[in-house]
Amino acid sequence: MPAAARVSGTVAPGWEPVRATFAENFTDRHEIGAAVCVWQGEECVVDLWGGVADQRDGRPWRADTLVLVMSTTKAWVGAAVLRLMTFYFDKWFGQSSGFLLGVVYVVLVLFVPYGIVGTWRLRGFKWRQGWQRLLEALSLK
Repeated sequence: MPAAARVSGTVAPGWEPVRATFAENFTDRHEIGAAVCVWQGEECVVDLWGGVADQRDGRPWRADTLVLVMSTTKAWVGAAVLRLMTFYFDKWFGQSSGFLLGVVYVVLVLFVPYGIVGTWRLRGFKWRQGWQRLLEALSLK
């Protein structure tokens, strides 16, 4: 691994594969600079950083490097939607609604925000009719 891509930080026993995978990001996946921190309960089990923080001057990534954080709300929104859906699906369909909940979650939370549903349009999927069918299936319309 090049000196500029040296990985620093700590990993708790049993979490060494995370360090190895993190290092592979620099050697195999052309990562420039990154950091990762994983908490298990109240213990920090992974705290790693490496590579270059600024390509213009070659400044190395450090433990206190500040970065812009983007696209972090998708997971929180997805968790909130899943929680709401679980509540209402249990109420509407009973405790056996797990599979239906999973299918609807995948479509609404994973496919739609990432534009995957839009690819169906190329194969003849019509947005309005598709949504009407989905809402009817959920008895929301």
